[in-house]
Amino acid sequence: MSLELERAHKKLYKLLDSFLESKHFFWLRGPEQVFGSFATAVFIDHMIFEEKVVPTDWNEKNIEHCCTESIPNTAGAPSIFPFVMIRILEAFFLYLEEKKTLKNGAALAKHIREIEPKILAGFAKSPMVALSRNILSSPFDDIEGFYDEAPKDYSSRN
Repeated sequence: MSLELERAHKKLYKLLDSFLESKHFFWLRGPEQVFGSFATAVFIDHMIFEEKVVPTDWNEKNIEHCCTESIPNTAGAPSIFPFVMIRILEAFFLYLEEKKTLKNGAALAKHIREIEPKILAGFAKSPMVALSRNILSSPFDDIEGFYDEAPKDYSSRN
């Protein structure tokens, strides 16, 4: 791993700690907060180790690949995970823009919402996720309609 990627990884994990104490995290709902640290860490690790991209180079294309291909094909997760991951990343991108780590955080937050069907499809077809559903469960898996009332745009909560 390059020195630049290693430094970015350390910085992102420090920002993850402060994100968990931020207003952006506070506005997330119960299951989103429960999975917040895990989902964000999985995303960070995939962007750095799999995509090999530092935050200044994050764009719609590499984030889309990470969330529709890389994460679903390597990480097992309960069925609610892709739903909460989308909202967590939306908040995280806005937080990173506020902290001047991303210049395009608002655009990436909007994009993550726009590609929600692709992300859900990526998780639905993943053999890792199918296997893990037989092993992993979450207390939130049985909540029917939890996201029926979800805000269409996280940024509207700020």
